[in-house]
Amino acid sequence: MASQEHDLDEEMWEENASLRKQLADAQHRLQNLNEQYKEETFFWRSRALELQLEFAKAAAATNEATEANGRGRNGSKEPEVQEDSKRRAQHQDVEKQLEELHSRKQEAETRLARSERLSEQLKEQACEQAVQALTRDGFGPAETFASSLSEVEAPTLRWAQHQIEMRWRQLASARKGSGKGDPRWKQGSNQQVPAQVITCSLPYLPEDGNFEEVWETKDCGFVLGFAALAAALGYGVHGPCIDRFGVMFGLCTALGGCCLGVATLATAQTQAAFVAGSALIRFSYAAGWPAEMKALKLLVPDEYQGMAVSALGFASRGGAILGRGFFGVLLRSFTWRQIAWQAAQVLFAAGGLAVLVMRGLLSAKSTGKASSAKRPMRGIREALQEPAVWLVTAAFACLCHVQHADDFMPLLFQGLTKSKSVVLSCVYPGGGIAAMLLNAWRGYLLQHHQREQLYVASSVLAALLLGLLLFLSASGEIFTVLVASSLFLVAFCCAFPYYLVPNLFAFDLMGTECATLIGFFELTSFCSMMPAHMVLLRIAGTYGWTYALLQMVLTMCCAAIFLSLLIPKWRAIAAQGRGPTGPAGVAVVEDGHVTSYTQLRPAGSVKAS
Repeated sequence: MASQEHDLDEEMWEENASLRKQLADAQHRLQNLNEQYKEETFFWRSRALELQLEFAKAAAATNEATEANGRGRNGSKEPEVQEDSKRRAQHQDVEKQLEELHSRKQEAETRLARSERLSEQLKEQACEQAVQALTRDGFGPAETFASSLSEVEAPTLRWAQHQIEMRWRQLASARKGSGKGDPRWKQGSNQQVPAQVITCSLPYLPEDGNFEEVWETKDCGFVLGFAALAAALGYGVHGPCIDRFGVMFGLCTALGGCCLGVATLATAQTQAAFVAGSALIRFSYAAGWPAEMKALKLLVPDEYQGMAVSALGFASRGGAILGRGFFGVLLRSFTWRQIAWQAAQVLFAAGGLAVLVMRGLLSAKSTGKASSAKRPMRGIREALQEPAVWLVTAAFACLCHVQHADDFMPLLFQGLTKSKSVVLSCVYPGGGIAAMLLNAWRGYLLQHHQREQLYVASSVLAALLLGLLLFLSASGEIFTVLVASSLFLVAFCCAFPYYLVPNLFAFDLMGTECATLIGFFELTSFCSMMPAHMVLLRIAGTYGWTYALLQMVLTMCCAAIFLSLLIPKWRAIAAQGRGPTGPAGVAVVEDGHVTSYTQLRPAGSVKAS
């Protein structure tokens, strides 16, 4: 029985290959036929125009000769009669040729229009026959429809080939199983991230026959819009909840919500279900970063917190890029629904393990030596009355606008260099990744006041680099390599204050209860980034990318100004929080490495003891 099914599968695969070859041959024939029709129509139109011009010249010459003969006083009448007869004969010949060419031109145009109408009529019928012939559930020989393919347009054939390939792949995977036991999937499923399921599945939604509705481009826009709105709301809601209920609540919400959202996507049958699953993923995902920052503040020493934040930033940006590439590799062997379903299961297992590990770390920290992290200086309402908080908010919003310019970076490259290479635009997120990798590696060597100076200096340098690009773009075309190098350095410089300033400031101001303030920073920056990007793209479309660069320069200058105003206030807040931590009221000296000193006692007291 197994061998019989194997033979039937081989027969169907061979038949599929034969029909695919017929499709390709018919496509080439149709393409050549359409090109021939177009060339013929173009020739007859050109010839008809030439004859019309010739006829007009002949008519003008006849009128001039008639007027000249009328003005002449002397001359015989016989030559005039002979010349008139010759001209009339020429006119008749030209008119006959023109009529003949006009009829041939109409015939060619009629044939071309008939071919177009016929292709439109046969498009749906031929494609349905192709899909039914190759995807039916029976095992008998497939009935071919290749006899009618010579009348079908090339785009129709390509669409039919794609539909056949997708349906054939689904049936083949259904016969082999759902893909859950495939060892190739087990090796790579642990590296998937739920956020990439939304982005990477969008191109395949119009081809998915399991949906009740037909997907269009505007429907994908609704998915991204509602997901962005859910993320913004999530940052505002989860921060206070994490401070109130703890890190474990935030991690369980993020991992559990993402797992449920991905499972919803994998089983969605309607557009509403897919939108709901996407919104649930982004809403839950927003709880992850504040919970991670709170856990980092509880578990990591002060001098290594900047390095830890950089490591998380590197993982976030690198995972977004590598996750899409890995998703694309898996799509060669699995459908997006299979990937989503397996990702939900793997996320459930890996997320449960991560929650258990984090719970053990937090329990060990709480039962060990008392933490030196200070309690919150004030509540969130009182913290919002602090001017430094609003300076951080303004600076972070400006930095977010520039750092997330990779959303439109391919358009910027095309506008500046006339190059449509998407690969070159990857240098911009690569700059941010390189900065976070460098800071995670060597950032602990910088003292506190050196890091503060680095934030301002890197912002100023990023503004100068954008200004250089603005000057070069205004002067004329510039080299692609120069644009790529400059934008890499811009993202490199902007990444330091973008990832470090809001999180480390929240650590110093709020202590271990920092999740609410971090969520507030993320909420305001996220809400301001969307309209800022819309304005920038509108400026680029109306006035050109030179003025869009000017907006980025001004935004980065504002970020540098806000950071320079923030540093003195930040130092005062940090000094106020570190003052009374000595064992006997002695002020602690902070140099980036040492956070406390033992009080020296007189020698006599030591002997007495």
